[in-house]
Amino acid sequence: MEEVELLKIVTEYFRSNIFENHKSSSIKTHSKLKSYKINPIVVKYLSKILEKDFTPIGIAKALYYPRVLGTSINTSFGTRIQNMFVALKLAEGSLIKGMDIEFIDKIDGRKKWCQLKSGPNTINSEDVSPLLKKFTTVTNLARTNSLAMNNSDLILGVLYGEESQLSQHYSKINQQFPVVIGKDF
Repeated sequence: MEEVELLKIVTEYFRSNIFENHKSSSIKTHSKLKSYKINPIVVKYLSKILEKDFTPIGIAKALYYPRVLGTSINTSFGTRIQNMFVALKLAEGSLIKGMDIEFIDKIDGRKKWCQLKSGPNTINSEDVSPLLKKFTTVTNLARTNSLAMNNSDLILGVLYGEESQLSQHYSKINQQFPVVIGKDF
């Protein structure tokens, strides 16, 4: 598949399956005042921050923006991206615990098992050891079962960014298992 064609397909997938779903869900779920538990002091303060006065529009923004712009889209994004890779037949879902997708690498022709992360700062220090443990467990199981797998076959795929943007936590993982980011991924 050509890179330009793939980009168009992925863009359309994002628009229809991720962004439009988020938009309609946000409007449907968060457009009813009864769905909010309003702190009358904070909502007045936020209205003044957003609109420079206590106004109905300011109150609406203070209530609605956090719900729509909050973590829900970030939380579902990873799962939807994983589903996109499978739906577009760019990869298969993985049955190996801790791995999100499996695919044949176009560079070395080997099968890769991949855990997906969205960006260069999406893990913290507490995530490093459990992640390395998951990858090591898979490597050990492959060795036990005489499968031809090496550390470079288990990757951490980061969807956007550049190598220079990776946090130090990713660097620790990259010492044992490849972290592949952005266009390289």
